[in-house]
Amino acid sequence: MRQAFHPLILTIFGLAILGLISSLITDPVGLLTQVVTVVAIAALLFFLFQRFMAQRNGGRVGGSQRPSSAQLRKAKRTSTAAKVEKRPTSLPAKLKQAKKQTLKKPSKKRREGSHLTVIEGKKNKKKNRALF
Repeated sequence: MRQAFHPLILTIFGLAILGLISSLITDPVGLLTQVVTVVAIAALLFFLFQRFMAQRNGGRVGGSQRPSSAQLRKAKRTSTAAKVEKRPTSLPAKLKQAKKQTLKKPSKKRREGSHLTVIEGKKNKKKNRALF
């Protein structure tokens, strides 16, 4: 079910249409001049905005960002891994399972502890609340 427009919006649109019709009847050349002027200004602003945004984005107008080197490495790894998996093989099922088990990467070992140190300080000293 469509929601009805607010009466104030309908009034503004109605007055705009009434003004366009009266302007079309009384001064059609003036209306045409105004429409062409507004379209030209809008087009000029659009192209200026696109040009400055393209300079900011490194020559790209779409605003897409360049992928980071980590993203590029990951994409390269996944694309080469997909190519390796697509190779046709005619090995028996048991050999395939054994090969898959040997190709699995060993799980990463957990690092021992962190490299953080505790700085001892005056923990029992009361804070001066007036300085906050």
